[in-house]
Amino acid sequence: MQTLELTVDGIQQPYVILRCIDAKLHHQFGLLADDVLEAVELDPGKASAAISVTLERWRSLFETDRGALLGPAQLAGIMAELIVLQQLVECHGSQALSSWQGPEGNRHDFVFADCSVEVKATTNHNNMVVTIHGGRQLAAPNQGELYLRALQLERTPNGTSVPGKVRQLVELGVSRLGLLTALGGARYSDADSSVYEEFKYSTLSDSSFLVDDTFPRITAETLRPTGTIERLGDISYSIDLGHMTKANLDLSHVTLANGGQE
Repeated sequence: MQTLELTVDGIQQPYVILRCIDAKLHHQFGLLADDVLEAVELDPGKASAAISVTLERWRSLFETDRGALLGPAQLAGIMAELIVLQQLVECHGSQALSSWQGPEGNRHDFVFADCSVEVKATTNHNNMVVTIHGGRQLAAPNQGELYLRALQLERTPNGTSVPGKVRQLVELGVSRLGLLTALGGARYSDADSSVYEEFKYSTLSDSSFLVDDTFPRITAETLRPTGTIERLGDISYSIDLGHMTKANLDLSHVTLANGGQE
């Protein structure tokens, strides 16, 4: 980044020059430039501060450790959460992104003022079996009810990839940087998007289930004696949802926590 003054039509004006010197990052640089221009357009009188803040947020994103590439099952899990996020955005607007808290380490994927939702994906065509990790995923939320949202996905050439779903969400008004930052918590890096474009999914079924006292689960409350779960490690179990009673979860009626503010 350079700052300098240029004379245009006889008038000397300050300019900021941004350049990408790594050809492998041209795509990401284009996204960064879009965000910089949008930030300046929102408050032209404070353009310099808007540029600095935007660059700092992108710098933090790039400094995140990318790690190994995600596999098909991991991408399917992210796709399921993005599908639910898109449904929320279509009902509540871009501020619905703040409800997606799973990548931040929250025990539930989506947290609202009146309920929470845990999202699971399966690519098995023959059954609706989902895997639960740990004793917290199906633990009761601090307020309201807990729902399990299960999506049965299929890999297909005519489906949508995770990068494609990201583009759809941005077109709906979701902050690109905010979305990519959240995805970073799920170990997804936009720098690997060209690889992930090959993994496309279509939805075969989308069902919701109320996680109440009759729902099969392993949590601190369901184990006896009290405190047993603290002595157990690497808890992982599967639930067959095929013959369980479905619930009517209308995402248009949920209430965003804190008014949807990040």
